[in-house]
Amino acid sequence: MQAVLTAEKRACISDLLEVGATFLEAHQIEAARLETEHLLAARLNGDRLKLFLDAENIVSETCRNGFLEDLARRAEHEPLQYIIGEVEFYGLPFCVSKDVFIPRPETELIVEEAQKLSTPPAKILDLCTGSGALAVALAVSFKDSAVTATELSKNALKIAQQNAEKNHCLSQITFLQGDLLDPLKKKGLDASGFDLIVSNPPYIAEADRDTLPPEVRDYEPALALFAEDEGRAFYRRILFEAPDFLNDDGVILLELGHKQSQWLRHFIKDEINSSDKKVHLSFLTDWAGIERIARIVFESASLKNTVYG
Repeated sequence: MQAVLTAEKRACISDLLEVGATFLEAHQIEAARLETEHLLAARLNGDRLKLFLDAENIVSETCRNGFLEDLARRAEHEPLQYIIGEVEFYGLPFCVSKDVFIPRPETELIVEEAQKLSTPPAKILDLCTGSGALAVALAVSFKDSAVTATELSKNALKIAQQNAEKNHCLSQITFLQGDLLDPLKKKGLDASGFDLIVSNPPYIAEADRDTLPPEVRDYEPALALFAEDEGRAFYRRILFEAPDFLNDDGVILLELGHKQSQWLRHFIKDEINSSDKKVHLSFLTDWAGIERIARIVFESASLKNTVYG
């Protein structure tokens, strides 16, 4: 690849796109042309449209060499988002690195469902915030809300704070380092009265590690991917602990892995509803027809005659 470009000493945008797409295709990268365009556009500090408008422009040697390095990284299956350092979530820009899980489009369903609440949530809690995608998107969506976000990884929390600042909502969000709800308990904060609790927790079983694509398995942080108890450990903890942090009419929205909704139905029926807590459960399906988001409401006097799902 390098030899093809150095032979002529000069390369225009169209040359780089052709060489890059051919190179990534040879390394079994899906959508090789599209990813090549994203990589080159990022190096040129522009958008993909400008690549075609400026197709015959000569690219500087510095930019060209950086682009070739990016292609080599992508050929090793490093995620495109880590190479570029940014991803869009709910129409907002987010910085990402290997310290954080890359936000996925299906997680946007949580924000969309929150928008449907009859009363805008005044207090929101985001557990396992990672890059801060949910906390920031919800803060931007609900300008008058106060958001609390917890995250075990110190490095991830720094990125979440950067993303809040990047999207002009840092003053709305309190970031706390620690495991799930523990930071609220330890700091003695007012942990009651959340109107909405959201989470996209780790939910992949360790036994499924080898089934993951290399982009996920070899690059995204294991802390954000894997959970004990066949990927279910965080759901158990959240559903046992979260009711004490909710308003009577509060809502929990959880992202689920593939085929976990059926387990959740049984878990709530057998281990939650059999206790003194009663739960209304419904699901939102993603574009693949998977029950991806669980909507959970713990019964209060005002909800006893409400039917969900």
